[in-house]
Amino acid sequence: MNQLALEICTESILRSVNELLEYYSGSDVTVRPSHCDSLAAVFDETIECPTPGCETIASFTRLDGSGVSGALNLTAHSCVIASLGGQELSLAPDWIGELGNQMLGSFKNYLLEYGVDAHLGIPLTSRGILLNSTTVPGEQLDFQAATRFGNVWVTFSVQVGYDRRWRKMSQQATAAAGSVHLF
Repeated sequence: MNQLALEICTESILRSVNELLEYYSGSDVTVRPSHCDSLAAVFDETIECPTPGCETIASFTRLDGSGVSGALNLTAHSCVIASLGGQELSLAPDWIGELGNQMLGSFKNYLLEYGVDAHLGIPLTSRGILLNSTTVPGEQLDFQAATRFGNVWVTFSVQVGYDRRWRKMSQQATAAAGSVHLF
């Protein structure tokens, strides 16, 4: 992957994650890189969650387009996701899928600024950790997003064709965080 494409994708997914989680949490969110020990940290947090009925949940959403493909995997406690969405604990598995869909939708809008058109897949959700969910070759970025409700673990994989030229377009198409506009 060319370096400019990686920088644009990294900046865009970080903006998407940060803006959306700040919107739903109503406060500042700290997004920082996580390394190979992030899965161990998720396991440790799962054991330590004091909320009755709370479990670890995850979502997986694909992105495919002309010369670009990727996947977003979110993992968190159901109590964190339910709090972010203002939902009951039982609805958290659906809500984490929606959250992933909105994050990739925002990312997709940032790609439009560079003339890159992509489509989102239907989010898959599960109770527990999706260990083998990232099946996209290319760069993998791992982040820990610390919200006032708890952590959301983010794994983003992206692959861009080498022939893709990245340049900023004059016209932008975006939607506000949390909106339900369909493109």
